[in-house]
Amino acid sequence: MDLKWALFIILGLLFPFTLVIVKNIRRFIMGLLIFSIPLNADYNILYHPSPGGADAYTIGLSEILLLALLGLTLFRAVVERKQKIFNFFPAITWPALALFMFYCLSMLNATDLLWSSFDIFNLVKAIVFFLVVANNINSKEDISLILTALFLGLLFQAVIVGLQAALGTTSLSMLGLGESNKVLAFEMETANVARPGGTVGHCNHLARYIGFILPVSIIIAMTERARAMRWFAALVTAAGLVALIYTLTRSSWLGLLISVMFMIPFMFRWRLISFRVLGKFMLAAIVFILILLAFSDVIRGRLTTYDLGSARTRITTAQVAWNIIQDHPLIGAGINNYGTLLEEYWDGEDAFTRKAAVHNTYLLYMAEIGIPGFIVYMVLLIVFFFRTKKAMRSRFGYYSAVAIGIMGSLAGYFFSAFADKSYKENFTLILIFFTLAAVVEGINHLNKQIGQNSLEYIINRHQA
Repeated sequence: MDLKWALFIILGLLFPFTLVIVKNIRRFIMGLLIFSIPLNADYNILYHPSPGGADAYTIGLSEILLLALLGLTLFRAVVERKQKIFNFFPAITWPALALFMFYCLSMLNATDLLWSSFDIFNLVKAIVFFLVVANNINSKEDISLILTALFLGLLFQAVIVGLQAALGTTSLSMLGLGESNKVLAFEMETANVARPGGTVGHCNHLARYIGFILPVSIIIAMTERARAMRWFAALVTAAGLVALIYTLTRSSWLGLLISVMFMIPFMFRWRLISFRVLGKFMLAAIVFILILLAFSDVIRGRLTTYDLGSARTRITTAQVAWNIIQDHPLIGAGINNYGTLLEEYWDGEDAFTRKAAVHNTYLLYMAEIGIPGFIVYMVLLIVFFFRTKKAMRSRFGYYSAVAIGIMGSLAGYFFSAFADKSYKENFTLILIFFTLAAVVEGINHLNKQIGQNSLEYIINRHQA
């Protein structure tokens, strides 16, 4: 038997005994689910590599844990005789379902239906994931659990990145986890540097993943009152920053800076900056500068060394994508079917356009699902933005801080999506996106409950 499957079988046999030991099975499964997202401990069915989307039907650890959490949620609802088993969270769910509709509609133009079905399968899983996680956020402790799981996942990736960078390889033979099977390196004037991707896979995917989580860990390290969580968030921030540097992904470096700069005004607006926080901010700035100095050779080499035309290909691939959009404006060329058009639309002056999809999430969506479908995708992002803004208005500083961190993540997303296709292509990033959306909807739901309870208390007191 292959070693990875032997390991998974052993873990599966141990899992029921672990459930007996833990105090809260629901929270244990949810935390493990969130932690498992970047591991990519999956089995690929009908593997068919795509340059701009999913490569297979994937079934693995995350899907198993999701089904377990779904079953447990429904079971609890029946046992507790809840009249409303599931909240629908329409603000996010309706745009996501509309996007699913345009995914399916685009198949009318698709040449490779198998490729299309891969992306549709992933979107269905992501919507179910969002609903299950959002419905399991019932308290501040649940939000803290999700953040802890996200931070542990990032810390694990930072350790893997350190090992990959030290050994000069992108593969540590991690028993079937999502490592790249080839070394991706960048030739700098000083030395050749391996660009690690952790278990997320590609270095650019890893950089976007880190960019999602770092803004949240930064603000928790600045504002959290619990010392253990504050120091843990600070450790995750430092480790994540080093890992981000080693990805050599320039747009994510700039994206993180934009995230932080975007968060600061909101911190002032919602009075999260005090003299104590300012002191921590200054200390964090000093640590940040020390990290930059420690890795200055890597940073300077990436910024000053010729990038073999990497930046220029963003322009040529965008031109190719625009040609496809003009020819397929209504329903696109078919979801995950950009690769079927590469030979027809490639730019003869840039061989890269013959083998790679456009490195721009917005243009890739527009090319594959048409302009109306792209508008729906933008509606999803804009609604997410305003729901996050609403969550920031919480009367509880912790909820406001978490929402501001997620707002920073969104700012980085909006910028980085211009430079890469990772947010549409990589399932880990799709799940992290919906994890943050679930946290935002959880905060809004908890704020609504608090408001209703306060109103009931005032009415009852007045009547008494």
